[in-house]
Amino acid sequence: LVMLGGNPAYTAPADLKFTAGLKKVPASIYLGLEEDETASASNWVVPAAHYLEAWGDARALDGTVSIQQPMILPLYGGKSAIELVAAGADLIQTEGGTSARPYSAGIKGLIEKAAPTLAAAHCISRAVQVPVLCASGLSATTLPMAQAAGAAGVGVGSAVNRLSDEIAMLAVVRGLREALVARVSLTHQH
Repeated sequence: LVMLGGNPAYTAPADLKFTAGLKKVPASIYLGLEEDETASASNWVVPAAHYLEAWGDARALDGTVSIQQPMILPLYGGKSAIELVAAGADLIQTEGGTSARPYSAGIKGLIEKAAPTLAAAHCISRAVQVPVLCASGLSATTLPMAQAAGAAGVGVGSAVNRLSDEIAMLAVVRGLREALVARVSLTHQH
């Protein structure tokens, strides 16, 4: 069981008997800023990085996605939730494009749709040493942006799954591949 912040041993309702249940779990890891009741009841405690020490992302009420950059150097070797989750992962996949609602048409709209997954790939790829797969909301226009954001690979399932014709599926994948190959050849010319 991995617990990311909070203090459920203190805040859970008494009739839930959280601490007694936690002792029955063979392995419990707690990521927290303080030595609190949950930390005392857990098998392992990982010191959490303060939000000013960590990369992250945020979404405003209007849906705008932004990147959170560390404002200070790490103080006590704390870890962010992203780093803790990545410690046990072989690959991380970003999502977010399906929740974006583009306000613009054309290329600008495609970029607006891909912005959440691009922002997540940017933040996560800089915080962990695990390959990041950028997916959700990508197009031939925005695939090269995913690579520039730090993605080691891209997912194209939603671009293909909505098509019922295999020929159309192959055409979409070929177009996406050509967009990536074009970026690679441009990069190597400079």
